[in-house]
Amino acid sequence: MDVEAAHRRDLISALGDFFLCFEEVEIEHPLLTGLTVRADVVAIPCDRALWGHALAFEVKCYDETADYAKWSAAIRQASDYVLGRIRSDHHLLAGRRISAALVYPSPAYQAYVPKHDAPADIATRIMITGAFHCALHWRVGRAHRSARDGLTLSFGPNEFWTTRRGFTAQSKNLLTNSRPVGSRRVDVSAVLDGFDAAMPEFE
Repeated sequence: MDVEAAHRRDLISALGDFFLCFEEVEIEHPLLTGLTVRADVVAIPCDRALWGHALAFEVKCYDETADYAKWSAAIRQASDYVLGRIRSDHHLLAGRRISAALVYPSPAYQAYVPKHDAPADIATRIMITGAFHCALHWRVGRAHRSARDGLTLSFGPNEFWTTRRGFTAQSKNLLTNSRPVGSRRVDVSAVLDGFDAAMPEFE
């Protein structure tokens, strides 16, 4: 039984007017030569400025309860996709690398509450939020529903796309910014160069 199918359909439905979506996409692991991993959904932005990017989604069937072990494992799993090269014969996928990965549906961002004031479940949610905050440095983020904005994609507290507003002004920087590698900073966009399929015309 495919227990995640309903969540994948829900995610693709929310992304559908703004991204080209593909299910169960094979990705070459960026570190372990010869090993492939499978992303539940890969989404390509229908935005000319971001056309060269691809986002991978790790879809879970968890409810959004505060279980730190589950969510930290999901973050680790999603991190295996980042900078991996897509293995596909589809002309819109072949040759792309994954710019970022997101976990869906992820818990809401929990603002800090002093430990002595926080019930146990809130304290755990703060830990989960901290894990996602750390994960933003590896381009792993959250995909979650918001009553105000619909589906929201974010790195830690930084939203870069919502159903209501589309891509934010800082989205390109968040997706293509440099990142630390050892003691240096590396231009991630240079690693992603090489994908040259023309963007289709969208009505």
